[in-house]
Amino acid sequence: IWGTVMNSARNLAQATVVYLRPRSSSRADRLLELLGAFPHALAHRCLNGRPVLPARVRKAVGDAPLLPNVPSAACFEIRLLLAQYAAALPDSDADET
Repeated sequence: IWGTVMNSARNLAQATVVYLRPRSSSRADRLLELLGAFPHALAHRCLNGRPVLPARVRKAVGDAPLLPNVPSAACFEIRLLLAQYAAALPDSDADET
Protein backbone atom coordinates (compact mmCIF):
# COMPACT_ATOMS: atom_id res chain seq x y z
CA ILE A 1 0.00 0.00 0.00
CA TRP A 2 2.75 2.47 0.91
CA GLY A 3 4.45 1.94 -2.45
CA THR A 4 1.20 2.68 -4.25
CA VAL A 5 0.68 5.86 -2.22
CA MET A 6 4.24 7.02 -2.92
CA ASN A 7 4.03 6.18 -6.64
CA SER A 8 0.68 7.91 -7.03
CA ALA A 9 1.94 11.04 -5.29
CA ARG A 10 5.07 10.97 -7.45
CA ASN A 11 3.04 10.55 -10.66
CA LEU A 12 0.77 13.46 -9.72
CA ALA A 13 3.84 15.55 -8.92
CA GLN A 14 5.34 14.81 -12.33
CA ALA A 15 2.09 15.77 -14.05
CA THR A 16 1.98 18.95 -11.97
CA VAL A 17 5.45 19.96 -13.13
CA VAL A 18 4.66 19.24 -16.78
CA TYR A 19 1.11 20.61 -17.07
CA LEU A 20 0.37 22.99 -14.21
CA ARG A 21 3.64 24.74 -13.44
CA PRO A 22 3.87 26.46 -16.87
CA ARG A 23 0.41 27.98 -16.31
CA SER A 24 0.44 28.69 -12.57
CA SER A 25 3.73 28.32 -10.74
CA SER A 26 2.35 29.36 -7.34
CA ARG A 27 -0.52 26.86 -7.54
CA ALA A 28 1.89 24.17 -8.77
CA ASP A 29 4.34 24.86 -5.94
CA ARG A 30 1.58 24.51 -3.35
CA LEU A 31 0.32 21.31 -4.96
CA LEU A 32 3.84 19.86 -5.00
CA GLU A 33 4.28 20.76 -1.34
CA LEU A 34 1.05 18.94 -0.45
CA LEU A 35 1.85 15.92 -2.63
CA GLY A 36 5.21 15.59 -0.89
CA ALA A 37 3.59 15.86 2.53
CA PHE A 38 0.63 13.55 1.95
CA PRO A 39 2.38 10.15 2.21
CA HIS A 40 4.06 11.20 5.47
CA ALA A 41 0.81 12.56 6.89
CA LEU A 42 -0.98 9.34 5.94
CA ALA A 43 1.69 7.18 7.60
CA HIS A 44 1.52 9.40 10.69
CA ARG A 45 -2.27 8.94 10.85
CA CYS A 46 -2.21 5.18 10.17
CA LEU A 47 0.51 4.58 12.76
CA ASN A 48 -1.32 6.54 15.47
CA GLY A 49 1.00 9.54 15.55
CA ARG A 50 4.24 7.77 14.76
CA PRO A 51 6.60 8.57 13.19
CA VAL A 52 6.77 12.23 14.12
CA LEU A 53 5.90 14.44 11.17
CA PRO A 54 8.98 16.05 9.59
CA ALA A 55 9.13 19.86 9.80
CA ARG A 56 8.49 20.29 6.06
CA VAL A 57 5.32 18.21 6.36
CA ARG A 58 4.11 20.23 9.36
CA LYS A 59 4.82 23.38 7.36
CA ALA A 60 2.90 22.05 4.34
CA VAL A 61 -0.21 21.16 6.29
CA GLY A 62 -0.13 24.32 8.42
CA ASP A 63 -2.86 24.20 11.06
CA ALA A 64 -4.09 20.85 9.76
CA PRO A 65 -2.41 18.87 12.60
CA LEU A 66 -5.11 20.36 14.81
CA LEU A 67 -7.68 18.57 12.67
CA PRO A 68 -8.65 14.98 13.42
CA ASN A 69 -7.56 13.74 10.00
CA VAL A 70 -4.56 15.51 8.45
CA PRO A 71 -4.41 13.35 5.29
CA SER A 72 -8.05 14.13 4.50
CA ALA A 73 -7.39 17.85 4.94
CA ALA A 74 -4.41 17.60 2.57
CA CYS A 75 -6.49 15.65 0.02
CA PHE A 76 -9.22 18.25 0.20
CA GLU A 77 -6.78 21.05 -0.57
CA ILE A 78 -5.20 19.00 -3.39
CA ARG A 79 -8.66 18.49 -4.90
CA LEU A 80 -9.44 22.18 -4.52
CA LEU A 81 -6.23 23.23 -6.29
CA LEU A 82 -6.87 20.80 -9.14
CA ALA A 83 -10.47 22.00 -9.50
CA GLN A 84 -9.30 25.62 -9.65
CA TYR A 85 -6.77 24.69 -12.32
CA ALA A 86 -9.35 22.75 -14.35
CA ALA A 87 -11.84 25.63 -14.15
CA ALA A 88 -9.23 27.99 -15.59
CA LEU A 89 -8.58 25.80 -18.64
CA PRO A 90 -10.21 26.76 -21.93
CA ASP A 91 -13.27 24.68 -22.74
CA SER A 92 -12.15 22.26 -25.46
CA ASP A 93 -15.76 21.58 -26.52
CA ALA A 94 -16.14 25.22 -27.57
CA ASP A 95 -13.55 24.72 -30.32
CA GLU A 96 -15.52 21.93 -32.01
CA THR A 97 -18.01 22.74 -34.76
